[in-house]
Amino acid sequence: MADEIVKFGGSSGRSASMSLSEDGTFSVTGADGTETLGVDSSGNTSLSGGVVLTPAIGGNLSNLTVEVADLAVNTGGAATTITLNVPDGALIFGVSFKIATEITGIDSTTGTLAFTGGSTTTAGTVSAFTAGETITNMNAIGVSGAVANAAFTLSGGADNTPSGGTISVVVHYWTIGDLD
Repeated sequence: MADEIVKFGGSSGRSASMSLSEDGTFSVTGADGTETLGVDSSGNTSLSGGVVLTPAIGGNLSNLTVEVADLAVNTGGAATTITLNVPDGALIFGVSFKIATEITGIDSTTGTLAFTGGSTTTAGTVSAFTAGETITNMNAIGVSGAVANAAFTLSGGADNTPSGGTISVVVHYWTIGDLD
């Protein structure tokens, strides 16, 4: 049971609401889905969706953005496309990747996380496909020359097409707007 805190309906027909549930989870629901912020029983904070911090200084717009993607691996091929929409000119300065649930049905030896589109930099690789395997890259990965997404590609085996599994990706990037 959640207590509704605020509900907003705009003249454009879009609406949003904020609620706080008994377990302490704060949710914002709008036309594009629900974002949640919560703290689990171990004291860990969780956030679904992406986060954008926008400080405006002297008319200069600077955005520090965290894009979050949780998705099932593609069971129709070796590559899973991860839609991130990192904008043109963004400085990608960090990525975290985790195999959330075991990737099954493969004999692959390598899984590679690389950007596609604007930046084609490889963020890292894994050689095991059990839950909890991670890639963390906090180096300046590069500037996106166009909208950048990512792909997780399995290789090195006779069967690189998984039958199941899920992955989580978090990308950190910075954009700077024009000075007004």
